Amino acid sequence: MPPPPIKLLHPHPALLLTEQERRYLVATDLHIGFEGMFTASGIRIESNTSQMTQELTELIQTHQPDRLIILGDVKHSIDNITTQEWREIPKFFETILRHVPITITPGNHDGALTPLLPRAVKQASKYGLLIGETALLHGHTQPSKRLTKARRIVMGHLHPTYSRHGSPLSGTQVWLLAKAKKNQIFPAASEKEQIELYVEPSFNRELSHTGFTAHKGRIISPIIRRTLPTIQEAAILTLQGDIIGNAEAIPYVI
Repeated sequence: MPPPPIKLLHPHPALLLTEQERRYLVATDLHIGFEGMFTASGIRIESNTSQMTQELTELIQTHQPDRLIILGDVKHSIDNITTQEWREIPKFFETILRHVPITITPGNHDGALTPLLPRAVKQASKYGLLIGETALLHGHTQPSKRLTKARRIVMGHLHPTYSRHGSPLSGTQVWLLAKAKKNQIFPAASEKEQIELYVEPSFNRELSHTGFTAHKGRIISPIIRRTLPTIQEAAILTLQGDIIGNAEAIPYVI
């Protein structure tokens, strides 16, 4: 039996997808420039873009992927470009491109992203791209019908963080892995067919400390909204790989 195509890169919020001997490093939700919203209120928070650059560079050097795929929300401002984003995003990509080609599936925060990107950076559709039988997208849109043959979806958008009152694990970044009925996303699929869901933690670890999580009382991803009633199998894992919950614990994550 061949090894599974996806490997979670504990303790990093990233995964490695292998398809036909090609390796793809996948990360999501960098939110470069999010610190700027605090600056406007007179609160100075040090940018961690250089830390993310270093961590990604080390992952690339260790795993030697053929391509880096970023699942959206590269920047934090939604429709404009801040001074910090102008300063940090081009430099970030220029540094990473020295090591590996890059593809982005845009997220809901990536309006006006194109002027910030070096020409070598490719942008896929916001409705997702398909590598083998794996669909990859940010998660704020319904996947394209072109992804119907996918057996699994890898997405971001939710910044999954465990949030349970009184738990010492509250505030812990987590992975959400689940199986759901595929026809809730792709109506042409059979009633019995299932699809695997991989919800990645945000690569920007600071988001878990500042309240930028999915736990807001409503489900902000159409993929999860549609599949949640059909999820019976799930695992919630910390970045270190410890399982801290199953399907019953999903409300504490989303």
